Amino acid sequence: MKQLLSSFEDELTCPICCDLFVAAHVGNPCGHSVCGDCGWLWSKKNKDGGCSVCRTKMSKELPMIPNIAIDNLVEKHVQALGSSGDKDWLPNGTKFTEWSFRKKKWKMDAALRAKAKVPARRKAVEIFDFLDPIDLNLAQWIAPDDEDDGDYVNDDIEEHGPTAEHQPRRRRLRSRAAWRQAGHS
Repeated sequence: MKQLLSSFEDELTCPICCDLFVAAHVGNPCGHSVCGDCGWLWSKKNKDGGCSVCRTKMSKELPMIPNIAIDNLVEKHVQALGSSGDKDWLPNGTKFTEWSFRKKKWKMDAALRAKAKVPARRKAVEIFDFLDPIDLNLAQWIAPDDEDDGDYVNDDIEEHGPTAEHQPRRRRLRSRAAWRQAGHS
């Protein structure tokens, strides 16, 4: 069991911090995964916007996307390590405690970043207090539908120019040699 778990650990390790993923994020568009905090710090330090693994240019709008599937897999992996008898991964073990601390730190830092990013919103009352009452009698603005009349003739077609079937064809340009072969000199 321990051998199987250790083989999975290579796939669940962040290439930046070399620990198990915490809040795994996947690079957009390359698909490499890193810890959320590692990816965020990498993007702050490296202004070129490249992936930490392959240096592919990341999307400016959404460079990192949360990888929930890997997060769930890491959770199950940590539980399996603890239930396999590894004392470091039991709930009070050193590795488990350190991993849990990193997870809590990511959540707090992410909440602070999100709070700092949200601009203060103006209250709707402030905006609408100054507006005059609006006349909502929409019937005065609706034009009659003449197309329902039996004697309605749509005479504005020609105002917009000829339709596609009336437009002249474009002439093909011939080379001088082809023109001469056709009998024109």
